[in-house]
Amino acid sequence: MHAQFVENDRSCNKQLQSKAADLSVGLQLVKSTITTLEQLRSTEQFNSLFSDTQRVDQKGNELLSCMHLRKRTAEKRTCTTVLPARLADYVIMSTHGAHSNLSQEDKCKVVYFSAIDNTVTEMKRRFSEQNSAISVAILALLPCSDNFLKADVIKALINLLQLSDPDLAQLQCEISVGRNFILNSAELDKSSPLSAIVLFLYPMRDAFPQLYKLYASAYTFDISTASCESCFSVLTKILNPQRVSMTCERKNDL
Repeated sequence: MHAQFVENDRSCNKQLQSKAADLSVGLQLVKSTITTLEQLRSTEQFNSLFSDTQRVDQKGNELLSCMHLRKRTAEKRTCTTVLPARLADYVIMSTHGAHSNLSQEDKCKVVYFSAIDNTVTEMKRRFSEQNSAISVAILALLPCSDNFLKADVIKALINLLQLSDPDLAQLQCEISVGRNFILNSAELDKSSPLSAIVLFLYPMRDAFPQLYKLYASAYTFDISTASCESCFSVLTKILNPQRVSMTCERKNDL
């Protein structure tokens, strides 16, 4: 059961951990993984998996014999727990019998459904509608997107900037001019990445202050965990126990 969950998540994990991770592909993989896991949450899928497990158990008699031998050895080494007298009225040393009548199949079914529910819930929490809207907005900043710099698509990203009304009005004007300016630029093309556009707008940040702020803010988002993990690895090499009192300026210089 565990192996099946791992195999379903493997493609998604590899894509999100890649330094060349693509936002659109990452979101599609996440949605596909969630859909696949939700399809596994059925009695038919569990019965099929449980039947396969039973067949494997029947073929593994030698392994089971070895496990029973280890169990008997462990039982010989087990120490008896002695309950302190002062805790006699406060500690429960046995179950109340709520699950005593469950069969082995029912217990496995509880674990199976719980594992799927916890996994799907966590993935939906991390890749919520708000996070997905921000990711789609970042994609709309690329010239290759069909929604390139459309105000209704990048609205989720604009809201994060918390611009004042004058700045918001200025951004709307800069978007109208900047869209044609970027598309007609000789230095950029349809396949230009976000980093290239940020570098292109940097010398003209006085002419497009809000548009450059929008692109610079989007450039700080990472769909991949590779950059974060790399930063932490480098930080552990710099910030050793002998440097815990070092100031932030000194750390930046290193």
